Amino acid sequence: MWCFDGSFEGFLSCVAQSYHQRTLPQRLWRSAEAQPSLFDAPMRIETQRMEALRVLRAFRRTAGREATALLVHAFLCDEERDVAALLRYMRLGFKAPHLLGHLAQEDVFEIERRAKRTRRTLHRMIGFCRFETLEEGMLYARIEPPQDVLALMGPHFLKRMGGEAFIIHDLKRAKALIGSEGTCKVRDVHDFDAPTVDEAQQRYVQLWRLFFDRVAIKERRNAALQRHHVPLLYRTWMSEFAQST
Repeated sequence: MWCFDGSFEGFLSCVAQSYHQRTLPQRLWRSAEAQPSLFDAPMRIETQRMEALRVLRAFRRTAGREATALLVHAFLCDEERDVAALLRYMRLGFKAPHLLGHLAQEDVFEIERRAKRTRRTLHRMIGFCRFETLEEGMLYARIEPPQDVLALMGPHFLKRMGGEAFIIHDLKRAKALIGSEGTCKVRDVHDFDAPTVDEAQQRYVQLWRLFFDRVAIKERRNAALQRHHVPLLYRTWMSEFAQST
């Protein structure tokens, strides 16, 4: 078993190492999830950023942009512990890129499945993300998505916000997407204190909840259909479903 620091650069370093050692690990885990056993002690692969960049560029040249995007999206499906399938997918792309479109290939099918989960979550988070106005005037949103889609949300909200500063805080992964002046970056925020919401924003949330309740027709209430369109997983930080305080 191999393990790495959990970053995409760390994963690409594992790909490079597999070529250097001319071997394929049976399992490849993010270090935080690695579970050593008596007969399978994990070997930690150190992240080599420059080498990782060379591997990524080479894969893009050989396999194409679409396969590279699929790989990235599959990696961001971080609910999966073992990412050895992604390593095998890259090696297949280097050896026989024409096979990356064949779902009969087990690893290709797995990468497609994981990437589809990530893209579904991205679509939902773009629709369900709710911003609040902080006392400083910045827009702030909290999310806890099942996949790590924070960085993928950047281009959409940069365009949508029209130059306004904003923060999207992924509480599950202790990361934040910070957008300002037409650019955005992802930062680790392990020691981030809960921000103070503007009083006007608090009144707006209360009015929005009141409107949401009043326009509902009790006789036509369909909880199952509502859960289908807005799964419970995404409701925690939505104003429409906020609990009264």
